[in-house]
Amino acid sequence: MLAYIAFALLSCSFVSGHEWRPFTKGHKVEVFDIKNNVHSVRMPCNGGWFKLYYNTGHFEIFANNKGNLFCKNAGRKNWYGGERYDFSFAKQHCVNGFVQFDVVKSAHYFVVSVNGKQLYKKDFNSYSGDCLQGINRITTYVYDKRALSFYLNAQSWLAFRKENNYHNKVSVSGSHDVHSVRAPCNGGWFKLYYNTGHFEIFANNKGNLFCKNAGKKNWYGGEKFDFSFPKQHCVNGFVQFDVVKSSTDFDVYVNGGRIFHHSIGGYDGDCRQSINAVTGYVYDSRPLTFYLGVN
Repeated sequence: MLAYIAFALLSCSFVSGHEWRPFTKGHKVEVFDIKNNVHSVRMPCNGGWFKLYYNTGHFEIFANNKGNLFCKNAGRKNWYGGERYDFSFAKQHCVNGFVQFDVVKSAHYFVVSVNGKQLYKKDFNSYSGDCLQGINRITTYVYDKRALSFYLNAQSWLAFRKENNYHNKVSVSGSHDVHSVRAPCNGGWFKLYYNTGHFEIFANNKGNLFCKNAGKKNWYGGEKFDFSFPKQHCVNGFVQFDVVKSSTDFDVYVNGGRIFHHSIGGYDGDCRQSINAVTGYVYDSRPLTFYLGVN
């Protein structure tokens, strides 16, 4: 068990999400710390108009056969302070209900492929502005008027926040017994809802674990385990809470130090199961941004 926890903590330092996340005209997706500058978008077979906004510019597909790459501070800077590179392509073959655009970026080029075939390539030079940098942020946007769903796949940290009383939550599915949350240095109130219950941090030094169908079932049909901890040291603008769950333990770490431990036994209900769904939710009234990372 100690060996497992040590390995899991090492993984948590670089924990990332890697799955398909839906985005629509009314629901955008934001991801951060993109791994390897590699990501993909699945577009419906009947086409659509979407754009990926980067810290370096944007990538856009529209009208089924047209697209462009925009680099901030590039070229003559005569298009919104940068340069836009337009391209067109033949209508692509649909596979399993989608056309998948795979993007690979390096310091030297930007390549878009579909079904393993290169659709577009832009070679960079000293006039390519911000496109010479790595992509560390992607924000999706749908301009199509139809009610279409697109999907983004990128290894990243996922942002969730509360803005103007609107909860911009983030949800992931799959096996996630090891995951992390980055909270702002000035604290905040967030909750991770699981298929098994929830995990909550609030007031900078308090938290709880809730297990469905556990104990005497006297708190919303389960049992809540409260805990407190000293205010934690902030690193690079965040306090990172690393969660490591096994069939016998639920542990929370910050900077390698354990701040909470719960031994899972026969009366702990659904917490004896694996976590296969995580939804991040912010209750703080301040406009704070949190980040979820899953393995």
